[in-house]
Amino acid sequence: MKDVSFLIPIRLDSILRLENLLVVVDFLRSHFHSPILIYESNSYSTGILPSLIGTKAVYRFTEDRDDIFHRTKYINKLVTLSSTPYVAVWDCDVIIPPEQIKEGIQHLQEGRSSFVFSYANEFLDTGFILREIYVKERNIDMLLSQRGKMTPLYGPEPIGGAFMANRQDYMDIGLENPDFYGWGREDGERLHRWKGMGYK
Repeated sequence: MKDVSFLIPIRLDSILRLENLLVVVDFLRSHFHSPILIYESNSYSTGILPSLIGTKAVYRFTEDRDDIFHRTKYINKLVTLSSTPYVAVWDCDVIIPPEQIKEGIQHLQEGRSSFVFSYANEFLDTGFILREIYVKERNIDMLLSQRGKMTPLYGPEPIGGAFMANRQDYMDIGLENPDFYGWGREDGERLHRWKGMGYK
């Protein structure tokens, strides 16, 4: 999967978010040899994140004193920075079984889809206890076996958290809509725009 880049936009506003990011990067790196690009925006750089990430990912920082994290803007920067034919836009706290990620990328590689979500019907919140166990053990089988103890997010048809795309098709539809300032509703707009423009 060297033909797909994992793209993670982030604003580090808590230790919890930093931990999540480090765990997700370790998870992706342990299963894939794909490039990982992280774009941090904040009012100043502490230097902590690049020192912890090391060579596991390519790191970029932009000084941004805005209180609101303009996520769509930074996703667009990441897509532009990437050079692989496929991209996976990833929240810093999302873990998906590797087999599902591979299957999603295969859909792109074979031209069956331009945009892919690697999950259907269920997008689950681990809660603090299961999250803590996973951070300590890094065992995805534990998460899979405890699904009944998790809370569904995003309703019956989840469209947030992570998605994969053919990079050129993504650029052809105009990337993310930068009029979405903050985060949340852009997920729905993106999906409707892809479908409305005839993409699978």
